[in-house]
Amino acid sequence: MGAWGLSLFQSDLDYDLIGDLNLQLGLKDLEEADGKPRMPDISPAERRQKENAKVAEHSKKDMQGVKRFQSPKTPKQDPKEISYSVYAKLCSDLERVRTFLDDGALAKGMKYYIDWIAKAKKRHLHDPYGPGYYVCLLGACAMTLGAKITDEQRDAMRKRYDNASFMRGAVAQLEKAIEGYVNGVPWEFDSKGLQDTQLTGGVADEDDLLFPGTGMINVRAPDHGRGREEMDMWKVMVTAQITIKGMKPTPDQLAKCMESLSVNPYLEKDLSDEGEWLEAFCGNCGAEERENGEPLLECTKCKKQKYCSRQCQRKDLKDHKKRCKVEHPNHVCDACGAKTAKDGEPLLECSKCKVRKYCSRQCQKDDWKTHKTVCKVA
Repeated sequence: MGAWGLSLFQSDLDYDLIGDLNLQLGLKDLEEADGKPRMPDISPAERRQKENAKVAEHSKKDMQGVKRFQSPKTPKQDPKEISYSVYAKLCSDLERVRTFLDDGALAKGMKYYIDWIAKAKKRHLHDPYGPGYYVCLLGACAMTLGAKITDEQRDAMRKRYDNASFMRGAVAQLEKAIEGYVNGVPWEFDSKGLQDTQLTGGVADEDDLLFPGTGMINVRAPDHGRGREEMDMWKVMVTAQITIKGMKPTPDQLAKCMESLSVNPYLEKDLSDEGEWLEAFCGNCGAEERENGEPLLECTKCKKQKYCSRQCQRKDLKDHKKRCKVEHPNHVCDACGAKTAKDGEPLLECSKCKVRKYCSRQCQKDDWKTHKTVCKVA
């Protein structure tokens, strides 16, 4: 969940985007063409668990010196086990996918993002959901397979890798790969998967931890705070670590935890310039215009959040309604996001910590189960 290290392929964001790239480049269609039967849908959590297990298995084979590229004489794999991906550690047949990419799929995908970079607004170029992040991630994934990277594609990565919101370890990895990669020779980024990271206890520097003193190994992902349901889940997890597992963070560590839990890029303009994001891009998919080329639709309430379609607006509704009409995170109800009390009066304040704010006693009551432990410690 979130990120467990500072390198490439050490965050849920990277794996989510890799899934997008697999679809965009046609790898799911290729799986079906090669005989993979349609499988039952699984939850995102279950899919991520399987991905983490695949990465751990590949890492284990690497340590044992097992050659992962299949020989032409290797018996054809079970169709149910076919799993094609642009990232080698998630791919069941590296030669098959590398050939597919070299035959035009990679060139088409890279061109899409290079063209997007040329017309994208400045704000989006630096965003982890923007074309700069995508073009570098796609190029890096292709390198793990040994696919052919053109000079133009390498130049596009070179211009964006250090200003597209990658974590600092990933920036160093990309710089080395961009300058050192040789076509046809798979590049190893040496990024530990979640399971291997858990075995080693996470990052070495406590300053990088989101929740120090709680026993959790999470670090700040490029898109930290963008998944509001994830943030709510973290509040419960941090509370459980303290109340149930008996973790005792110091006051400074607890303050860091509270700060990490309060991040909301959709509201804090000084943190992420989300005002420009809201006005320039679809709040669900990031598109800059509707499919017919017309301007984006806008939320009829806040007049700020934009969408490329009603379908995207519906998908974002659960998250957006918590921040709709809200202008500043310090002036909103911590339970529902309201800017004022129902009677128009200023928000109520927790009488103990003087930090949390609520629009009503009911909202305060609803939030108390999560807030009470942190409130007492603070």
